[in-house]
Amino acid sequence: MSGPGAPPLRSFLREEWPYLASLLVGTVLLHGLAAWPLRVPGYMDACYYYNGAVALYQGRGFWENSLWNYLDDPAGLPHPSHLYWMPLPSVLLALAFRVAGPGLRVAQAANVVLSACLPPLAYALARWSGGARWQGVLAGGLAAFSGFYLVYWPAPDGFALFGLVGALVLLALAWGLERPGPWPFALAGALGGLAHLTRADGLLLAVLAVALPWGAAARQGRGQASRWRKAAASAGLALGAYLLVIAPWFARNLRVLGRPLPAGGLATLFLRDYDDLFAYGRELTLEGYLAWGLPNILRSKAEALWTNAQTVVAVWLQVFAAPLAVWGLWRWRRRAWVQVAALYGVLLYGAMSLAFSAPGPRGALFHSGTALLPSLYAAVGPGLEAAVAWACRIRRHWRPVRAARVFAGGLLALSALVSGALYARALWGGGT
Repeated sequence: MSGPGAPPLRSFLREEWPYLASLLVGTVLLHGLAAWPLRVPGYMDACYYYNGAVALYQGRGFWENSLWNYLDDPAGLPHPSHLYWMPLPSVLLALAFRVAGPGLRVAQAANVVLSACLPPLAYALARWSGGARWQGVLAGGLAAFSGFYLVYWPAPDGFALFGLVGALVLLALAWGLERPGPWPFALAGALGGLAHLTRADGLLLAVLAVALPWGAAARQGRGQASRWRKAAASAGLALGAYLLVIAPWFARNLRVLGRPLPAGGLATLFLRDYDDLFAYGRELTLEGYLAWGLPNILRSKAEALWTNAQTVVAVWLQVFAAPLAVWGLWRWRRRAWVQVAALYGVLLYGAMSLAFSAPGPRGALFHSGTALLPSLYAAVGPGLEAAVAWACRIRRHWRPVRAARVFAGGLLALSALVSGALYARALWGGGT
């Protein structure tokens, strides 16, 4: 996680807390301002989580009086809720309602606070890795404005929650790779359980928590047979921590469904078109999917790869930050957090393109990408630094540090402009 000569955590926090606090407070104000014109949940996912939270707050439990898909062949109403979308966003909002009373503003406030944690995390990651302060400010500012995400942070959805929990999983895994031992992986497993409770594809983070100890042991080469015992202990603790967190939800599903996880989520592997999700009586099976024909299947995968690539460049990285982030990730490629983030990013992109080819491009990759934002934006600074150093070989009268700061300020201004324009389009142009 750290760069060469990284300071002890206590001294790092003592030195950086004014900047971390400023980013936290500033982002709360920015995202709170973004929430103010939003007087309804705004779109289907947010409405579902909000209604689920209201049901929990009113003591009705995980039951719903409406249907929006038929994946589990529902028998009637009331119907068990959260069989497609996971429960933790609704649970979080219900807890907020217990504290401050039910209402959309309370739901928005809870998500604003969660989303405001991401910019300080991006700042800390850049600074802890050896980046200059301007690189940390750039990372935090980009995470605060965040392009397409600005209008979604306050929504009663899983954007902010998954972003924070997922980012913490990645950092815990990086910690485990840098300082071998079981407890970082146990923490990652527990956080992976929370990620899975937030989004179904959060399971991928839990799988990484269990698998990475073995990968780390394999990288150590031959000899040191004890490394495999340590890997087994780390993987076992990660799995145990994950199961401890997820067990209550598995128990609920066993009680109402007879199995730990609903079958409907995996059925989306066999969607020919996303809108088939809403088709009554449409069975999603492997046989039906294969009957679609190999040319159609391959075309759908290729289209998903292309659409998701656009999401990575335009949504995750606001277009202009993409080449700088790639350059920065390459420069910092030996840092554990870069390796973990890159591995997760590749696996997530592959899963949402080659496996879940219908739901992936229709919002799943958009949602889950929030976990990678701190890592991606932390890499923009070193990428910009390298780009300016290259330009200074041509523009010999430039001063590299001053030029880098000027360009960083320009990138933040551009991010604010782009984010504001996208927010306005979503708000007044019917984009949400």
